[in-house]
Amino acid sequence: MYLGKLGEQIVLKSEEAFSRIKFIKAENAGATEYYAKRLKRDTAAREAFRAERNAVPEKDAVYMIDILREGWKDDDSRIRRIISE
Repeated sequence: MYLGKLGEQIVLKSEEAFSRIKFIKAENAGATEYYAKRLKRDTAAREAFRAERNAVPEKDAVYMIDILREGWKDDDSRIRRIISE
């Protein structure tokens, strides 16, 4: 697993997709080195969240809550529009 951008998620939606992931290796994340990195990453994520929360939404912005409330389906043309942008 690698860290991505704030708010980006990858979801495995099927048993087939889940069956294709595999464990490759594990690495020790020593506290001396990684605590400072975690703290820096956490601080940046909190600042980005606050900025996003306080930002004025774009006129045509689509949020997960919109998709869930409206019950969008996989074949919804609005999803294709978002992906192609």
